[in-house]
Amino acid sequence: MKTAEAVAKTRESKPCPITLSQFRAGARLTSAQIDGQSVAVAPKEFKTGSFGFFGHGKVTVVIGGVAVPCQAQISLQAIHSKEAAK
Repeated sequence: MKTAEAVAKTRESKPCPITLSQFRAGARLTSAQIDGQSVAVAPKEFKTGSFGFFGHGKVTVVIGGVAVPCQAQISLQAIHSKEAAK
């Protein structure tokens, strides 16, 4: 487990590579693949202040030869986006 000092040092050395303004201007709808099926993920600004992508949908996953319907929820946050410049 990392100490608070180690976590703080990591955040200082690896800032988010884009600003919120750049995200707003350039982020577009994309998709994530789950067992060969696409789930749309749209740009999102989260209530926490970070930004990234979010999507949900239904997919079927084969387990032991049995098709199992599943609900997928995908949340992708840009690392350190909460601290990114506006």
